[in-house]
Amino acid sequence: MANLSGTRALELLERGKHPGISGLFTLKDHVRLTRARFPDADAEVAQWGYASLQRDSLSIPGESVLEWTKPNPQPQPTFKFIDLSDPRNPSGQVKNNSQMNEYNTWGVGHGGACSSVWGDGDSYWCGNASAGGWAEVDQECAVKGTIQIPMGMQYNMSYVPPSSSTGKPLGPRWKDADLTGAIVHAWHSQSWATHMFRVQGFDRKKGILSFTKGSGGQGGRNWCRCDQCGYAAGWCGQHQQPPMNNDTRLIGGSWYIENVVQELDQPGEWFYDADTKFIYYKPNRTAFDDDGRDDYARPLSLDETLVASHLDSLITIKGSMSDPVSNINISGIGFRDTAATYMREFEWGAPSGGDWALRRGGALFIEGADAITISKCRFVRVDGNAIFLSRYTRNVSILRNHFSWIGEGAMATWGDTVDYDARNGEQPRDTIVESNYIHDVGLYEKQSSGWGQAKACLTLLKDNIMFNLPRAAINFNDMMGGGNSVTGNLIWNSCRESGDHGPINSWDRMPFLSNVRYGKERPSFDPKTTEISNNFIFANYGGSQGVDNDDGSSFFDIGRNVFYSADGFKMDYGGHDSKFHDNLVVVLPYDGQNCYNVGPFLENHVDLFVNNTCVCGAAPATIPSGCGSPACAVHYRSIVSDSNGSGVDTFMWGHNNSGVNIGALQNQKYDNQKQVTYSDPSMELIGSAAECNVSAPNAMLASQNRYFTPMGNASIMCSDSLYSFLEAKAEFGIEKGSSYDTLPDPEDVLLWARQILNME
Repeated sequence: MANLSGTRALELLERGKHPGISGLFTLKDHVRLTRARFPDADAEVAQWGYASLQRDSLSIPGESVLEWTKPNPQPQPTFKFIDLSDPRNPSGQVKNNSQMNEYNTWGVGHGGACSSVWGDGDSYWCGNASAGGWAEVDQECAVKGTIQIPMGMQYNMSYVPPSSSTGKPLGPRWKDADLTGAIVHAWHSQSWATHMFRVQGFDRKKGILSFTKGSGGQGGRNWCRCDQCGYAAGWCGQHQQPPMNNDTRLIGGSWYIENVVQELDQPGEWFYDADTKFIYYKPNRTAFDDDGRDDYARPLSLDETLVASHLDSLITIKGSMSDPVSNINISGIGFRDTAATYMREFEWGAPSGGDWALRRGGALFIEGADAITISKCRFVRVDGNAIFLSRYTRNVSILRNHFSWIGEGAMATWGDTVDYDARNGEQPRDTIVESNYIHDVGLYEKQSSGWGQAKACLTLLKDNIMFNLPRAAINFNDMMGGGNSVTGNLIWNSCRESGDHGPINSWDRMPFLSNVRYGKERPSFDPKTTEISNNFIFANYGGSQGVDNDDGSSFFDIGRNVFYSADGFKMDYGGHDSKFHDNLVVVLPYDGQNCYNVGPFLENHVDLFVNNTCVCGAAPATIPSGCGSPACAVHYRSIVSDSNGSGVDTFMWGHNNSGVNIGALQNQKYDNQKQVTYSDPSMELIGSAAECNVSAPNAMLASQNRYFTPMGNASIMCSDSLYSFLEAKAEFGIEKGSSYDTLPDPEDVLLWARQILNME
């Protein structure tokens, strides 16, 4: 039995008609209340990502799980596959410009094993031809019918969570609990997404939970096994003594559990009893009657009135492509308290070839519409998406709105195509997203963004401010049609709870045929070039590049941006036909990709890296992936003190107040705070390229760049061999007109940034 002492029982109106409650808020002060959970935490401030210093106090470490239950093998999905490089393919057009052959094909799968998680919709990750980073895991799952999204879990009954104030193990903690109906939130194996699972069965004697079908579909990709991605979990068998190399357990990250009445133990928590239609709420203060008894029968005063959320959409604008709703202006309206939608089983799906899953829904939902303007509105504490553009939309303008404390994404799109063919126009196009203020997004589903684009094109993202996001601020799940412009935006504190990502992220694994680049007379799989310009982007926390052009990303023009705490140009896994130019990149020691990291290209489809300034190694210590919070920064900068002990912050620049170049800490020794050793070679490395020889038709062309490193000994990795800057230049002809030097004065870098951003 749950101890409900100190709680209030609130009976819902129209008890028999109510569909359920997913959120509770105060009306007057608009405070989010927390569904009873363990460990205790406030979703609006809790960062429980893989690199958070507070993770273990806000979640239960993954090592507490003995096993995430794998589904039994099921029928293979139905596959659709087309080799677009074959001139005989049914599209009538040929795609053969990616060095990765898989990105010159189109394929999906549906049904079969995938239907138990994502329903019957098409998914790139349920196909037999997925490719890119760790895609072999998803392809194996599809081909064998062995989907690796858990259908249950068994926790270690004797495990004592670090967050337990009583030191009580999980078994005794829940020996009298009923976890049926609870919801488990768990990180993906590689911290790409959070997955949520509804508990339908509980064996308290063994600590075994079983999940409902359709649970876990909030991410688009499978989890890894220990024998596939053992690096992701130190508890995997191969890391034990003696090693157990046949460990095939699924890897899950840290997790927490909510909607448990026995965990209703903190002020501000609540629990909804679906059988009695009562909400149990633990207030921040207790009211007493004249006899000193708890007075739960007394009506709540105005400042205690609560709002129970169950609507996921407050305004829906819905027409069709043939009969669109048009000319609507929504201005100055506040949107609040919509339902959390992460447990809408079978409503989530993978819209295209990026990693994400989406659900078509939002507090403001628009489909089949033209000439819609949303301006000066406030979206606060809406627990699904705030604005969602679905299928056909044209000329939607989203201007000067404020988005904060959002459960999923601030704005997202999901258009439709006929397999690979996007010429039907059933997608959001010509959208303007300008001068919006976006922060604290993705409170529940961490694979969320300020702007998440899937199957849409010709978007203008201009002069927006975005910060405090768990993953990318702007995400392109595919490059269907292209022709986007990202300009004048200020972004920081993205990727706060995840890694292997960037403040702006893109994928382009699935080709789509459109008329966007060349017009109706010349349909093409080539998207129109997307331009990214004049942005000021901090890639702190788990961000890597300022723009992470991931698997297949092509046809980008990235110029005149300032990227701080960022690696430079990335174009691997079959990307091509892009240009990175006139940017300022300030690299803090991170993962060694530094100024550029590019893969091989096909002839006539190479990338250009021209007229950039890259300051490499401007910090005293390597920053762990995910480090970016003030606490983390203080922790790592405290390793190095300034020469006179005045507390000058040396973490964000490579000089102390005496002008000593402290370079990269791990390879330095000090004698009375004076440098007496060599530079870290990884910070002298300015870039890596699969081919450096400019006479080769598949080499990236780099020229007219300026490089600055801690010791001024710039080097380049060419085809896995390391060359000094001068050696590479002489042997391969790369970096014509480029220069290198030691780290510049910070004031010079600030001047360069102002010049690029027109702030002089």
